[in-house]
Amino acid sequence: MLKNELLTPDSNGAAVGMVSVVSTTTNMVLDTITVGVAPRALAVAPDGTYVYVVNGDGTISVIDTSCNINTASITVENIGLSSLAITPDGAYIYVAGLGEIFVINTKVVVWLHLCRGLGRSTVWL
Repeated sequence: MLKNELLTPDSNGAAVGMVSVVSTTTNMVLDTITVGVAPRALAVAPDGTYVYVVNGDGTISVIDTSCNINTASITVENIGLSSLAITPDGAYIYVAGLGEIFVINTKVVVWLHLCRGLGRSTVWL
């Protein structure tokens, strides 16, 4: 669980992306976690147990904060993923892509619904 720690996406143009765990008291990097290509945004579950990372390769990485390991990857096949939001109960994630919003059930880690026809611009959550 996150305590006095900050996670930051770090995409350096490599084939995989990284998320750094940074101590908010010392500003030192505590850990580095491999995620999908070009991480763009992240959100922490309300209870702090998981971090969800939107990647530029059309995937969402799921990080278990108790061990700082990428435990799952959800493929949504939209390379325009840009942002995400988690419901207050942590049950669903809404992920915005180019003209689409994906609804993901966090308990079974699969996407449930796709909203299309939102125009050509990116939807920001």
